[in-house]
Amino acid sequence: MSIVEEKIKRQVDSSYLSLADYYDIPDKDIMGRAKEFKLFQEDMYRKRHLNYRRISLTGSGPVMKIIDPYTGKEREMIYLASNDYLNLTKHPKVVEAGKKALLKYGAGAGSVPLLGGTLDLHIELEKKVAKFKGCEAAILYTSGFGSNAGTLLSLLGEKDIAILDLYVHASIIDGCKNTNIKFFKHNNMDSLEKVLKRVKDKYRTKLVVVDGVYSMDGDIAHLDQIVEIAHTYGHMLWLMKLMQQVL
Repeated sequence: MSIVEEKIKRQVDSSYLSLADYYDIPDKDIMGRAKEFKLFQEDMYRKRHLNYRRISLTGSGPVMKIIDPYTGKEREMIYLASNDYLNLTKHPKVVEAGKKALLKYGAGAGSVPLLGGTLDLHIELEKKVAKFKGCEAAILYTSGFGSNAGTLLSLLGEKDIAILDLYVHASIIDGCKNTNIKFFKHNNMDSLEKVLKRVKDKYRTKLVVVDGVYSMDGDIAHLDQIVEIAHTYGHMLWLMKLMQQVL
């Protein structure tokens, strides 16, 4: 019996399930789990509880038009899932600059930045970002997720360790796949100090990694205490704050 069938039998609404429920199903390989998820997805489509890929008709904005999954008709909704915090995607100056860049460079760089996809515009923007942040230099990534994953993967190896708050963003966990990991209890300074004591003399580079604001809960990191504790034990600190990272 599939998970969905079992839930239906127990009169539990399958809309309470999510993709996470299919990561680890005992005695089922990847194809078996995929089949289970397909049954779940079909059940969700029948009920029109479409949690994934909601269709926008207008792009980013405080209020946007979507296709209502329950009626199939156009509907206006308040948009709370955007990374466009300052509502700049449709600002006239941004749109005009985009038009000029499109005419000059076309629809894309044609390659990844490492090979041939670095434009003079990218270098100009990096310089402006560095000046604005008061840093020596800056590097661009296409997303906040990419910046965390890519940078941490390049910094930490098998002789290093990342000490992570239990609630850090998934991009941080992905970025630490090539190194050792220890977790401390969320925003718990006693737990952090205990972990730091245990790893103090065992690794080459020791990096404490936290979110500035934890996106799922809205909690704010106790940064003043974390900095003091990390430096006491000779650790460096990595802070993820919105789309900005500080080492």
